[in-house]
Amino acid sequence: MSSAPTIPLLRPEQRWFTPAEANALLPELLDDIESLIDAIATVRELGEMIEETDDSAERSMLATDIAELQAEARSALMVLNGHGVDVKGLEPALLDFPAQRYGQQVCLCWREGEDAIAWWHPLHTGVAGREPIASTPAEAWEYWS
Repeated sequence: MSSAPTIPLLRPEQRWFTPAEANALLPELLDDIESLIDAIATVRELGEMIEETDDSAERSMLATDIAELQAEARSALMVLNGHGVDVKGLEPALLDFPAQRYGQQVCLCWREGEDAIAWWHPLHTGVAGREPIASTPAEAWEYWS
């Protein structure tokens, strides 16, 4: 099976996170990320099983299971996006939290395996341009109007 479908979601208004706010939300999001990753992995496995079987009843049952798992994945993604978080990847999991650093739009960045959100990057660099949050004073992360 191919990679997970991209589901564009619109938010009513932009949310800006400080590092403290993003880190406070992260534990709540981890279950949704895990559910999303597990559902997509199972969809791939079931897709391979469909390709390997000639039994139409089994294919139908597997297709139903895939549809249910895809709905579960969409639901988990909607929860994450509903918090204002952008899912940038799943293998490994990668989340961006929109933020403002000295009034400039940036992303606070978390990658699977990290204990906390300790990195940020400019919008134009993506994860390749990650820099440590600790090198920026706390007041730089407040929303600047």
